[in-house]
Amino acid sequence: MKSIAITGTIGSGKSACSQILREAGFQVFDCDKECHAYLTVGGLLYQRVIDLLGSEILSVDGTIDRKMVASLIFSDLDLKKKYEQMFHDELKVQLKHHIASCDLFIAEVPLLFETGFDELFDEVWLVVCDEKIAVKRCMENRNMSEQEVLSRIRTQMSVELKKEKSDVLFENNGTLDDLRNQVMEASKGLK
Repeated sequence: MKSIAITGTIGSGKSACSQILREAGFQVFDCDKECHAYLTVGGLLYQRVIDLLGSEILSVDGTIDRKMVASLIFSDLDLKKKYEQMFHDELKVQLKHHIASCDLFIAEVPLLFETGFDELFDEVWLVVCDEKIAVKRCMENRNMSEQEVLSRIRTQMSVELKKEKSDVLFENNGTLDDLRNQVMEASKGLK
C-alpha cells in the first residue's frame, strides 16, 4: 500500500497535476471537491457552517454562498480556524479510511502541511510556481482580485518550508506539457 498527497499553494497547478494523473488512469481523491459536497443542502457540514457563520451566507435557494463564506473567513482568522477545523476533522476520517483500504491512494490536499495531514501520507508531491504566475492564474481562472489571492497565499505556509517537507517537486512555471512531463516521470513506478 502506498499513499501520495499532491499539494501546493493556490494557483500553483495542483488540480492540473491531478488531472494529468487521472488522464493516465490513476484515481485521485479531490479534498476540495469533497469539502464542497459537505456544504450542499443537507450535506455533512451544511447546518454547522450556517450555525457558525450565520444565515446571511445563504442564497435565496438555500444554498451556501461560497464567496460570502470566503469573504467572512478570510477577514477573521479565528473564524477561519473554527471553520477549517470542522472540515479537517471530517476529512481526516475519510482520508484515513481511503489510505487503509487502497493499494495506491492519491489525494489532492490543498492545505496538507497546515492541517498536519502530511503525516498520513507516505509521499508528498509539491507543485510550485512563481507567485506572479499564481496570482495571474487565479485572477484569470477564478475571477479573484490580486488582493484576494495574495491574502490567501499569506495565510499559507511558505513555499520554502513546503519544499523542505516534500518528496517530489514539480516546477510549474511553464506550459501544461512541461508539467505533464514531470508528473509522468514521477508516476512511472506507480502502476
